[in-house]
Amino acid sequence: MKSKTVIFDMDGVIFDTEKLFLDCWKQIAGRFGMAGIEQVYYRTIGTDARDSRRIFCESYGDEFSYEELTALAFEAFFRSVRENGMPMKPWVGELLNYLAEAGYRIGLASSTKEIHVREQLASRDLLSFFQVIVCGDMVSRSKPAPEIYLKACKDIGTMPKEAFAIEDSYNGVRAAAAAGMKAIMVPDIVPPDAEMKELAYRIYPSLAEVKDFFASLDGS
Repeated sequence: MKSKTVIFDMDGVIFDTEKLFLDCWKQIAGRFGMAGIEQVYYRTIGTDARDSRRIFCESYGDEFSYEELTALAFEAFFRSVRENGMPMKPWVGELLNYLAEAGYRIGLASSTKEIHVREQLASRDLLSFFQVIVCGDMVSRSKPAPEIYLKACKDIGTMPKEAFAIEDSYNGVRAAAAAGMKAIMVPDIVPPDAEMKELAYRIYPSLAEVKDFFASLDGS
């Protein structure tokens, strides 16, 4: 390979937070009579706060109190994190250590706000792995637009076509593919559909298989 660069998504790839946040939204939905919360939430996975607000308001009407209810959902989320720690996906540490030791440049492109990204990575001592971190509040259009990945590739110093993206969500795979990257999908709470099978370079059930994939590229 001309370039050894891997750009990670965070939620649903590094941290097992999508399920946790969905559970928090289910609690809110039960209290406030929000029907179909799972389907609405699935549409927001991989997007930033602006697009999430739009999706919620389209689903529940312009009078929907997005800021108020989102604050309640985040309150429940961070209460769980304080009590139980930030849940990590299996094989994250092994994969990051392998890539670092093999000389890969490692970046992160997350639709989450920078302050939360850095806090969450620091809470698990993962910040030092990433040479570049690009977040949803650092670009004008987040996923599924390609801007966040294009910026990450530019900042880390590689051409998108020579870089891999590791994603769990439809919007993330769409963004990476639109940027011209090789998207590796590791599905989290939403299984791959025909579109994902077309757009993704590879689809693996866990990060263990992703580690094996990179090891095979390196002849390990």
